[in-house]
Amino acid sequence: MSEFDAYANWSCNELHPFDLLGKMMNRLGLTYRKPQSGLTLIEVLVVFGIIAILAAIALPSYQSTLDKYRLKGASDALLTNLQFARTSAIKNNQTVFINFSTGITWCYGMKLGATCTCTSATTTDTDYCDLQRVSSTDFRGATLSTSTFSTDPSFDPIRGLATPTGSSLFESPLGKQAKISLTLLGKAAICTPTGAISAGYPSC
Repeated sequence: MSEFDAYANWSCNELHPFDLLGKMMNRLGLTYRKPQSGLTLIEVLVVFGIIAILAAIALPSYQSTLDKYRLKGASDALLTNLQFARTSAIKNNQTVFINFSTGITWCYGMKLGATCTCTSATTTDTDYCDLQRVSSTDFRGATLSTSTFSTDPSFDPIRGLATPTGSSLFESPLGKQAKISLTLLGKAAICTPTGAISAGYPSC
């Protein structure tokens, strides 16, 4: 049996194919270098280039989606809290008062039986909104820009009627808007103002 036949009869478990090729070439007086695993610099640059392109395409969509859901989070919370305030007034047979403060550091709060100030963050203060208090730190990326209530709205404890009527407007950094309205019957609803960028709510 020749030396090459001997190499050919070795099993794969006994000798790696690259090692077999190397031994055969060395016998013939040829230089053999075993292939190195890994990526070349060009291949790495191509991969990073593709990743950068995909990121550039996906980033605007991601930012718009994040902007939308931050606005929805703040708007839906106000809607839920207005419904909660109305229910609390009827359940406890006491008027519930609501206070709004607009701007970048916005807030709103609710209190049973007396008016309150949502900017008061100390629970021991007599004007603290102890039924519910929400501020801009709870929903970053959404701004309570305007509130059209002439005075602090309230729910009466008999039928849950709201006086005065009005609305509050939330805005996002990318220009989306959501309007939360309160009717005389105490019903709250969310809509998108005319001409505004929608966050998924129906038009007002």
